[in-house]
Amino acid sequence: MNLLTLLLSLLPVLSGPDQRLQVSFSDDGGTLRYSISYDGKTLVEPSALGLQTNEADYTRLTVVSHDQQAVRDTYVLDRIKTSHIDHDAVRAVLHCQTPGGWLLDIEWHLTTYDAAFRYRKGRDNIETKTYAEVFREVKKAASWIDRNYGKGNHIAIIGENSYEWLVAFFATLGSGNVAVPIDKELPAQEVAWLINKAESSAAFVSKTYSDLVENIDGLKVMTLKKLQDTADGENESYQLYHPQDDELASIFFTSGTSGRSKGVMLSHGNLAAEIYGPSRLYKPDGHSTLVVLPFHHAFGLNVAVLMAYNYGITIFLNKSLKRVKDDLQAAKPDVIMLVPMFVEVFYKQIMDGIRKNGKTEKVKKG
Repeated sequence: MNLLTLLLSLLPVLSGPDQRLQVSFSDDGGTLRYSISYDGKTLVEPSALGLQTNEADYTRLTVVSHDQQAVRDTYVLDRIKTSHIDHDAVRAVLHCQTPGGWLLDIEWHLTTYDAAFRYRKGRDNIETKTYAEVFREVKKAASWIDRNYGKGNHIAIIGENSYEWLVAFFATLGSGNVAVPIDKELPAQEVAWLINKAESSAAFVSKTYSDLVENIDGLKVMTLKKLQDTADGENESYQLYHPQDDELASIFFTSGTSGRSKGVMLSHGNLAAEIYGPSRLYKPDGHSTLVVLPFHHAFGLNVAVLMAYNYGITIFLNKSLKRVKDDLQAAKPDVIMLVPMFVEVFYKQIMDGIRKNGKTEKVKKG
């Protein structure tokens, strides 16, 4: 299983770590049908799922197995192509039992029109992108990259956290290229060294930080906003690249605290495992999250964004730590995925506010 398959495309067969369980899907004259087998024995004959397959919309299926010791396993099939269906019927559960006595709960959830990302556009306006809109815009951007840059290139991505940054990342992978996220806070000389180290031939950069790459010879440069605007006229029927698990997907650089930054080469299989593995063990409560960790860090991108995206919840993008308080109020997140340093910063800000308002003793007393 690779990252693009996990997040963006149709999987013909769903299987989890227990390879005896197979949930297969087929297109029967435009009607999506599923069948379930366990250890080669059919449990459920091909049955209509109640969804159509003729439009590029997406749904999510989760198979949850409970063995006799109540151990839970989750198998996720992301983004099945469907057509419009009644929103009153977007959730359903099927129960069946394996020959070994396992109980299987199959749940499907239409995420087509759910909000995937929310972010500020200007100071007071908040933009929303649905899962279907993300998919279409990624395919258009990937089409433009493939047509203009081809495949097999290393492409740097530099900028503050933004929706445009994520589209560039997805589209780079989706066009058969390798994404190289780089810290926007680094000096231009260090950025140039990292771009050369990663053998990047092109860069997508936010307008705010475009000066970091303007003097690098031979580097093709485009702003993140221009990529999205230019790609808008592309054909959304572009077929995303389907890599092998061991193909290189991204190069992340270490922070360089113990010397010069080192490039960490992660395959599509690596990234998918980092998302799929934790997703089997943990599911966040609620339906929304706020992302504050920088995307050029593997944890900030893979866990805070991609794993949350795999759950099908709404992700509010924080562009600047100066706006965290405002974004918390706007997003009202059910969960935030952080590293200890950020928790300490939030705690300090909260306690400073309590002291400023003279409420220290009241808080201590509960």
